[in-house]
Amino acid sequence: MRDVALLIGELTIPSGNTNSNVIDFRKLPLSGITIFAPAELTGTVKIYVSPSIDSYGTSYWNLLQSGGSDIEIGAGDAVPLDYVGWHHLKLVSGSNEAAARKFILLGVEDIT
Repeated sequence: MRDVALLIGELTIPSGNTNSNVIDFRKLPLSGITIFAPAELTGTVKIYVSPSIDSYGTSYWNLLQSGGSDIEIGAGDAVPLDYVGWHHLKLVSGSNEAAARKFILLGVEDIT
């Protein structure tokens, strides 16, 4: 068995906003992901995850933590998440972003 890195997609926080779009992980057989942040950020970005989104687009979002601390993404950071135990993920900045901010996501898939 070996691991292969796959491009999952992008999350973007639009200019003047705090929330990114949402990525659905339900059909992606991943054992982990890495989030690559842009070189500039206006606010501190945190990761929110959800077990589901209903037909009305609403959900219960939970702040992703590790060891009891919020996981934060800084400018130019690459943040690895070793376990994908949720269905949906979005990013939320603590401030309205001064420009559109794109985050690249790579996933790790085990193949035999």
